[in-house]
Amino acid sequence: MNKPLGFLMVLSAIAVPCASQNLLQNGTFDTGITPWSAGTFSTLDSLALADSGSIQIVSTNPAFTLASSVSECIPVTGGKIYEGSYDYRLVATAGISGLVQVFPSWYSSSVCSGFLGFSSTVQGSEVDGAWHTISALGPTITAPASAQSMRLNLTTAKLQNTGSITANFDDVVFKAAGTCAPGPDVLCLNNGRFQVEANWETASSSGRARVVKLTNDTGYLWFFGSDNVETVVKVLDACSFNNTFWVFAGGLTDQGVEMTITDTKNGTSKVYRNTRGAAFAPVQDTSAFATCP
Repeated sequence: MNKPLGFLMVLSAIAVPCASQNLLQNGTFDTGITPWSAGTFSTLDSLALADSGSIQIVSTNPAFTLASSVSECIPVTGGKIYEGSYDYRLVATAGISGLVQVFPSWYSSSVCSGFLGFSSTVQGSEVDGAWHTISALGPTITAPASAQSMRLNLTTAKLQNTGSITANFDDVVFKAAGTCAPGPDVLCLNNGRFQVEANWETASSSGRARVVKLTNDTGYLWFFGSDNVETVVKVLDACSFNNTFWVFAGGLTDQGVEMTITDTKNGTSKVYRNTRGAAFAPVQDTSAFATCP
């Protein structure tokens, strides 16, 4: 989560993975793990939210043998492109290394029978007791042409035959490519087309901003407490005026901030930064996204 933060600036547009409308019924584990078929509920939350938690699985299996918790069966469309993301935390017996992986299994029926195969995805391997984010399961994932349903597998494995490893997963997203999935740290604006995420940094700590949506175009971010607003952001459709989407933001903070806004329709993004110790300068970017319509 610690990222170098420079003066407030606009970076050139880059392609980044995006989150979309989450197809999973329970990817944030706010009150439990239902309808996931295995694992246990943990009060550990990747955003340290008091009213949420995570799902936990433990492996004492031999090396490279997966212990998994499998999601509910969800409908998919054959040939459609999907993408996803997740947070994970790994702890293990001293000297034990390991990994986590989240991957979809595809089925030819609507009730997850008739196995068609699975898609390989990106692994996480930081066994340090800290939360880490896998921002994309891989490039894009295309469902087999005959797929009608999918199960998402959460897995962990040790790389040694002794000891144990414990994995926690949180904020798990699986969605159709090119949409925004609202979450505690993901703000979806302008009819869900634009995704806003931010990291913050103080002299002694850092984390992901939490978000609150106010209107279709506007929301705010907070870092340390829900009653302490740090940044307000707005994305306006000005296509009829100068063929662009505008970004306005104002800050009530002097902490380090890195805000990323993504146009999920085409994957382009812009990043706005504020230096720790400097007052957050207003953003009035009337040429932010030349991506109309």
